[in-house]
Amino acid sequence: MSHSLFVLTFEDNGIKVGKAKITIEADHDIVDKTPGKYPGFLTSSVIVNYELETDANDEQFEKLREETEAKCPIANVFINSSGLKFTSNWINVPLR
Repeated sequence: MSHSLFVLTFEDNGIKVGKAKITIEADHDIVDKTPGKYPGFLTSSVIVNYELETDANDEQFEKLREETEAKCPIANVFINSSGLKFTSNWINVPLR
């Protein structure tokens, strides 16, 4: 998900945003092992962890997480991919 998208979504709702830390974990298997060819990959799960500094309370943060994921085309590719287990963990860190 685009950092700029969730900054805009939060700021449009009067929420101040600070630093963000985004980490991604993925499990995949190589499906094409033909020598000399670029290998194909089959990804079975993706976990995206967002740590975002905000001044939002928990209820505001959850509402804006849902709104951001609904608007983000990249998130929707993961969320709607058949056979892919997608998990997003959002952590509201107090704004410094």
